[in-house]
Amino acid sequence: TIIISSAIVFVNISMTRETKVKRQWEGTNISGVIVKPDTYIAPLSEYDVNWTRLQKWCADLGYSEGIRTAESTAGLSIQRIGLLITGEETIYVNIIGIDPSFIMNHYNLTGRFRGSWLEFSEGEPVAILPSTFKVAPNEYVTLGVEEDIETGAEPLIQRRTFGEFRVVGTFDPVTSFINLTKIDTTPLFEEPSNLVLVPIKSIDDPAITVSEVTVLTKRGFDPVKIAEELAYSMGATVVANKDKLAQEIVWSTELSVSGLIPFIPPLIIAGLMMYTTMTSIYEERRREFTTLATLGLDPKNTFQVFLVEALLLGLIGTFLGFFGSYILGALLFQLAGGALPSYTHWSMPAILVALLTGVFMVFLGAYVPAVRAQGLSLMGRVKRRQLIGELISEGEVTSFTLPIRETIQNGDMLYAYVSETLGKFKTSLIDPHTVKGEMYRDGTFKVSFTALSEGHSIFIPCEIKGTLREGDVLVPVIEFPTRFKAYSYIREILRNLEQYMIEYSAWKETRLKLKIVREAPKRKETMEEILTKIKEVINQIKDCNKKLNLLEKQRSKLSEEVYNEFRQKYVKLLEEKSKHLRSMTTNLEPYRTELQKEIDKTKVEVERLTIARNLDEITEEEYIRKGGPLQARLDTLRGKLKEINEIFEFLKRPARLT
Repeated sequence: TIIISSAIVFVNISMTRETKVKRQWEGTNISGVIVKPDTYIAPLSEYDVNWTRLQKWCADLGYSEGIRTAESTAGLSIQRIGLLITGEETIYVNIIGIDPSFIMNHYNLTGRFRGSWLEFSEGEPVAILPSTFKVAPNEYVTLGVEEDIETGAEPLIQRRTFGEFRVVGTFDPVTSFINLTKIDTTPLFEEPSNLVLVPIKSIDDPAITVSEVTVLTKRGFDPVKIAEELAYSMGATVVANKDKLAQEIVWSTELSVSGLIPFIPPLIIAGLMMYTTMTSIYEERRREFTTLATLGLDPKNTFQVFLVEALLLGLIGTFLGFFGSYILGALLFQLAGGALPSYTHWSMPAILVALLTGVFMVFLGAYVPAVRAQGLSLMGRVKRRQLIGELISEGEVTSFTLPIRETIQNGDMLYAYVSETLGKFKTSLIDPHTVKGEMYRDGTFKVSFTALSEGHSIFIPCEIKGTLREGDVLVPVIEFPTRFKAYSYIREILRNLEQYMIEYSAWKETRLKLKIVREAPKRKETMEEILTKIKEVINQIKDCNKKLNLLEKQRSKLSEEVYNEFRQKYVKLLEEKSKHLRSMTTNLEPYRTELQKEIDKTKVEVERLTIARNLDEITEEEYIRKGGPLQARLDTLRGKLKEINEIFEFLKRPARLT
């Protein structure tokens, strides 16, 4: 409270606005000013030009028009660039509208371009192009603008034309404008290679604005003072040229602080006192925080509790010191009969000084004890996982296994949770428009997305795969290119995914309905009976897909209500059959392995009999009697293996449930 009071009394902040010369260089003998408006924040209008022309110090005035390259309106950010369309070709250009009469009076363009200058008049849809564009005079071109609109979601790019313009002249971009300068010796036209000249007022569009105003001043008037006046009234950068000296004049805000240096020692003392206070609080509550940490207190909450407590103390002290100083000053002033001067400053800077002293310094003083309290709550745990040794790289692909296990029967639920989880990430980490997934009939899935780096300058393709392990266990694994392994952004995504996966069990309980059914014990089915049922389910799934395709073809003839009714019916049936199929095929993999072993064993026996017959160790009758049943069994086993392989091929296809 005392420090805040002394801050208000002794520290005084004042703010002034004035013009200043930003830079200067060698100019010409012509007296005048050049106004360069900020077309993004404070563009000029034709009213500003006419007002300037009527001033008593204005001898002559000319202005140019250009594309407003950047604009912010109605919450949208727009970036623009000029276009020239000729035939099938589109060229990005810089469209400049010039004042024909001013240019003709003060710049010698004779011989600098080919064509008719008389046809180049104000308001006429004509243009002068570089000769490199290969457009002959009297041909027509279309001018326009391309706008890149940032809407907060996906950027929108649109094009708009200004109409057709007849070409009345061409110029050589290399030699035509050499030594052609403004009154401040800067080039009249910059980058002529993509320059398109049109008369002013020939384009009526919001994208075109006044880009520069040149004013020639009368004798007896100081261009520097005129430039200061224009910089203040128009909020623009103004170049004043006088006696071969060009000066760039801008309007600036000057901030001055008095009494700050004597105030620094008590400010440091206040910070140290707050540090001592919060450290003593930490020592007193150390046992309490240890107990709470053992019971699961979040270290982040511990840190916040300490900082909030310190900031509350700082705000109370700020309030008492700020208003108490004024009350005390008023009382002393009354007791002294008005003889004492008032040292308090009722101003916004005084409030800022009080907040800086009472809040910022309190924060600095309490930060270290808050960090110590957080470290106490961590109980020796690592604050942020470094993922050391858990990223497995094989060639150009690095993988990271997420901490979750699920049965293939619930593969669709895990797929839905992963897709939903990726939508929770900040758009600065993951582009939500790139999240795409596909579910397969065997319960596995694949979800791809694009991770972003700082500034969205690098796009990292990532993929989460639900892979089968140990028969019927589904494990999600994220894969990304190895070259991005060291990126901090990709590691942050992995840590967040790991944290989200831990919450899968609670999410599943809210959506899973259990149904307990008591049934009499059933006879164990043979593998042939299971295969027959699997074929029936596959045929039912194929039939559902056919009906959904037929329903999609007839969608235009059906009402939305009827279409949704039948579609939901068959999609639900397809989901049930697919889940039933996954549960039935759980033991097929071991059976296929045993079947392959049996085939290999039978092939060896057939091969042994064939060699024995070729060596005349057995007779033809004995070979037929023993080899016939073996060959028939081999054909049967191969037929069963083919059926099982066809089932697995069917399971690897996309489920197409959406």
